[in-house]
Amino acid sequence: MTQRNPRREFFEDLAPRWDSMHGPEREAKLRVLIERFRKVWADARSILDLGTGTGALLPVIERAFPLVSLRAVDLAHAMLIRAHSRNGVAGLANADARWLP
Repeated sequence: MTQRNPRREFFEDLAPRWDSMHGPEREAKLRVLIERFRKVWADARSILDLGTGTGALLPVIERAFPLVSLRAVDLAHAMLIRAHSRNGVAGLANADARWLP
């Protein structure tokens, strides 16, 4: 028997409208955020986007660090479906951050 997970259910329900809840300045803000990590991640071989949601950060990371292996994890499968349509490059996993595959 599968246990109910209210947190997962919340984000599964929210997934269809998640991106519309963020303004057009979202990508610019994400680029600024990633620039703060440029020196720290300069030698990174892989980056994990934990709690990727609809994957808005994935293309920003991919452009800033084109040589890294990009992985993304989210609890909500519906969020990952949208993340995949945004970026087919990242390896995606549907998992709880407390128990990563």
